[in-house]
Order: sequence, then structure tokens, then C-alpha cells
Amino acid sequence: MYAPLTFALIAAGLGIVSAQDNTGVSGKIQFAGVGYDSTFRPVKKIKDGEGEGCYCELSTSEKWFSGVNAPFNGPLAVHIRSPVKLTKFAHYISDDFVIGADNSSGWSRGAYFDYTTDVPHMENVTFLGHVGDTSECLGKSLGFIGADGVTKTKGNYPPAKYLNITDGVEYLLYSNTTCPKSKIANGCGVYRKGVKAFYGFDGATKMFLLEFTMPTYRAPAANSPSIWLSTDSLPRVTENYFNDTACSCISQGCGALNLFNANATHMNSSLITLQGQENVEYADLIKGNVGDGYFERPTDTPVVGGVIFDSVGNVVTFIADNATFDPNLSAASVNEMLSSVPELGTTDHLKPGKLTAPKESFQWNAGSTSKPGQIMLISAALVIAAVLF
Repeated sequence: MYAPLTFALIAAGLGIVSAQDNTGVSGKIQFAGVGYDSTFRPVKKIKDGEGEGCYCELSTSEKWFSGVNAPFNGPLAVHIRSPVKLTKFAHYISDDFVIGADNSSGWSRGAYFDYTTDVPHMENVTFLGHVGDTSECLGKSLGFIGADGVTKTKGNYPPAKYLNITDGVEYLLYSNTTCPKSKIANGCGVYRKGVKAFYGFDGATKMFLLEFTMPTYRAPAANSPSIWLSTDSLPRVTENYFNDTACSCISQGCGALNLFNANATHMNSSLITLQGQENVEYADLIKGNVGDGYFERPTDTPVVGGVIFDSVGNVVTFIADNATFDPNLSAASVNEMLSSVPELGTTDHLKPGKLTAPKESFQWNAGSTSKPGQIMLISAALVIAAVLF
């Protein structure tokens, strides 16, 4: 499994090492100007084999993504990589919310999870993990997880309230809306056979709230928990998210957002996007646009944090003591919550994106090919070396 190791190295590469003047228990990290127009080539065929018989074939037809918050304005999957104890989660959508404007539209809760009582409460939330069939180039496929977060089950159950903290174990949150049949023209695109396929959490203007702790894992391991978002199609295809292959859309710019990526003491936020970048090396791409500021890692006491994608391309990650999980939230209450916490650094203004399709051949996607549209698995060691050096 390459994803946890690679993410640990990325965390180290972000410089989350020691306390800074712009560090806080609560606060916010802000990005502005998020969203651009571009295209990508979706997966057309998945071949689960061994050696050179394992590959993903990309379509020759390109698909657009565009608009405010693109590529994050589509359905997203929520990744929880231990050591994390998640006690609450919610997804909200708004018709038109602008950070700082109290006359904006309010927020409606579309999904909710609460495990602060003895019995978990779940609304429109599905817990999945890479616990299915194993592929040489794709890792394990998605399936329902058991209470331990790593055992395959037949139904939708959350991890145990007092989940044994196993470093590097990752599970995902999706909606409970089932995907249509695997097909390039269908809503969920092409995905692996046998996976439990559900839509992610949609909305161009959306908010995620989470209550969590990140207890210290004292064994000789990475101890680098992370809460992050990806396009919902990525985990349905591969477990090896950050391998530079056709099976992962990261290199084509489908995007990822590290809400809270941690080392032993601090957490940071970063956007992984091709917006405003040309000829970027793949190792630099996956480091992302690193937000200015650091949160203190909540090792013992639960905190409430999350992210807001507003209607004009502002994206803010935050930790706020007064955040609530009510079914409906007014624009004024959300703005009050944000204004009550300090900005931990300066806002990162993304460069404007290009309005034309990217070239078919990228410097950071220069793997060997067996035939047009097929890019073979590149050694994880090369990616790791690129991140480190």
C-alpha cells in the first residue's frame, strides 16, 4: 500500500516541523481565486492483471471541468487516515454563500454522522475502505469496513467508537446514493469490478464539518494522520492515489485537498491542483499549494474543524470551538464562527488557470507506455525519491 507512506513523506515535505508564530489551537487557513477551466481524459478501461497486464486505458475524448472551485466543485470523497478518532461529521450545501456576506444564502445539512453516544447516528453516510480484491497496480478495491476499519463486511457500519488506533489505516466517507453501472458516460464513470460504488458529497458551494482527535501513535511508525478530500472517482479506481499513472487522475489535475495533514505536533492545509501551473514536476504537484499557517494537533481533546468552499472561489479550512452541526445554519452564524478565529497566516491567492485544454503529454506524467492510452505503473520508489529530494 503506497498511499499512507507517500502521504507521510508529503507531510514531511510541507515543513510541518516546529511551532511558528502563525500557529494556533483554533484559527483558519485561507485560499482565494480557486477554480479554473480545463480538461482531463477519464479512465476508459481497467485491466486487473499482473506485471504489464495491469493498467488503466484512458479515453481519447477529453472531459471538461470548469467554474468556481473547480476541480473541487464536483462530488468529493472524505478520507480519514489514522491515527484519527472521528466522532462527528456533516456535509452542507448552499445556493450562494460568500464568506463575510451575511446576506448570503444559508446552509442545509445533507449528510450527518454522530458517534458521541452509545449508538451511532447516520444520515446519508457510507463507510468504505480498501478491503476488497487486491490488484498489483491498483491495490485493494473498495468495500464495506468492519468496526476495526480494516475487515471487509457485508453492510454499512462505522468504525468502532473506541477504534483501536492503527497507524496508517485509512477509511472513506461517501454518500449512500448508489452509483450507476460502470461506464464512461455514466455518473460515476468507469470503476473496478466488485467495488461498492457510491457517489461522493456534491455541491459547488459546500461545507464539511468534523469533530475529531488525532491521538499519538507511539509505535515506530509514521504517526502522520490526515483528513483529506479527493474526487469521488479516484478511490473507486485505485488505492495507490499518488502513483503517477493513468489509474490516478491526480496527475491530470483532478485535485485533492488536505484539510488537516499532521506530523507529531502540528497540522497544515494544502490544495493539490494544476491551476496556474505549467510544466510542474509531479513531486511538486503532490506537495500542493501549502496554506500559510499551522493548527496544533489535537492529540487528547476533540476539536471541531472543517472546510468551506464559497460561491466566489474562497476556500477556508478552520478549527473553531463554536462550530455547530445543526440541520440548518444561517449565513450570519457561519460568518460569525469564521470571524471568531484568527487567520493563521496570509491568504494564498491562486494564479488564474488556463481556459484551454492541457496538452496530451505532460512533463510530470512521462511514464513508459505499452500502447496509446495505456500508462504502466511507475515504481513508488521513484515518486518517494522525488518527494524527498
